[in-house]
Amino acid sequence: MSKELVIAKNHVLFKQGDKAECVYVVRSGKIKLVKSKMGQSIVIGYFGTGEFLGEMAIITGSLTSCTAIASENTVLQVYERARFEEMLANNAGVAARIIEGLAVRLEKTTERLMEPVTLLEAENH
Repeated sequence: MSKELVIAKNHVLFKQGDKAECVYVVRSGKIKLVKSKMGQSIVIGYFGTGEFLGEMAIITGSLTSCTAIASENTVLQVYERARFEEMLANNAGVAARIIEGLAVRLEKTTERLMEPVTLLEAENH
């Protein structure tokens, strides 16, 4: 089963380094992901309607890699770890959507990482 969770703007859904217990699907509103390291924070991205978060830590068994904050009033569908794993195992469509979402994020991350390199190469030519 899943449950609906309504959170207010600026509510922290989870913090970087928390143990992952759930996967969240945004039904309405927007969630901001923030990564902190050595006293510096950077916004990784925003997740809106239909997008999911929390799945990477569940899949890898690691701690959450970012802090998730509601950037506006938000409604989420919440799936506990066991239910999410069951859905992945028994529903190829859900698994494909998760894989597609992860692939898109990896592609965007790679593009963002290459931006400074491209700027440096342009300056050196």
